[in-house]
Order: sequence, then structure tokens, then C-alpha cells
Amino acid sequence: MRILVTYFNLKYRMLFHALREALLTEIRDTIRAGTFTERSLARFLGVSQPHIHNVLNGSRSLTFHLADHIITKLEIPWETLISIATPGKK
Repeated sequence: MRILVTYFNLKYRMLFHALREALLTEIRDTIRAGTFTERSLARFLGVSQPHIHNVLNGSRSLTFHLADHIITKLEIPWETLISIATPGKK
């Protein structure tokens, strides 16, 4: 039973990790496209620019609360994140 639980945890932890990375990729692409700067995105989200910068460069982790807030405010469809997180799969 313990082996099954460990496998289950690893499988879905990887999925959440992949979704988090997909969200960060989507945010970076939005900034590169010129839709937002780090500063304007931070203002739009109601967080500090240094915090956004640190999340994007990996100095701070992206919390579930902030991830949910970003997805809601930027209206990012789940399908987009899933397609980024699992390339080549449908």
C-alpha cells in the first residue's frame, strides 16, 4: 500500500510542478510580448514588483494563492496551462 501511495504522490506532484512551470512560462511570455512589464503586472495584481521579479527568476516560489490570483486576473484558461505542461499530449 505504501508503494502505491508514494507513486500516487510523485505522479501528481509532478503534474502540479509542471502546471506551476507552465504558468510561469505563460507570465514570462506575456511580459516578453509587451502586454505587461514586471511593474505593470505587479500593479495589476496588487503585489510588489520585487516579489513578481523574484517569483519569475526563481528566488521565491509561486504560492497557490498567488497562482490562483494570477490565473483569475489574467483570465488564463486551464487548457492553455495543460497544453504547455504536457506538450504532444491531448
